[in-house]
Amino acid sequence: VWTNEDYLDQGLPADYLRYYILTYTSHTKEMNFSWKLYLERINSEVVNTLGNFVYRSLHLSHKQFGGIPDAGVEPEVRDRIRETISTVSGLVESYDFKGAVDAIMALAAFGNNYIQTREPWKLAKTDPAAMAQVMRNCLQVAKSLALLIEPVMPERAELLWNQLGNPGDLKKAGFEEGLVD
Repeated sequence: VWTNEDYLDQGLPADYLRYYILTYTSHTKEMNFSWKLYLERINSEVVNTLGNFVYRSLHLSHKQFGGIPDAGVEPEVRDRIRETISTVSGLVESYDFKGAVDAIMALAAFGNNYIQTREPWKLAKTDPAAMAQVMRNCLQVAKSLALLIEPVMPERAELLWNQLGNPGDLKKAGFEEGLVD
């Protein structure tokens, strides 16, 4: 596979190629590119895990609250974000890029599980304040995911950053901004 002729010149997103390459194997091993594995990984991880969580969080929050609900982030969620940021930072410093991306996607999976088990769509009818809390937590996870995934998928991360209404340049933001709010 030639990056330009077989991929970029075909209009395929550079973000997805970077993601696939970084999650395929350690940077110290050779890689055998497979379109089948590429599609499976992008669909399963980027679309179904990360994309699904972000879409549901943004959609429900904007539909019900017109944006980010006014609530603090619960300790369970804040701790999970803090732990992920620490893990990702350590893995990047040790050049374990696959491990770092895996840790980021584990946070996305946590977000998916969190929103699924809390069922905010049901809370909208019975307990709007509880729904606001759930959605605030989800949007904080989404903000952290934008910050963490930016080196791997800068275009998608910038899109998410803007959809969340965050001020400033994502490229200049540090991971610790995922903890603020």
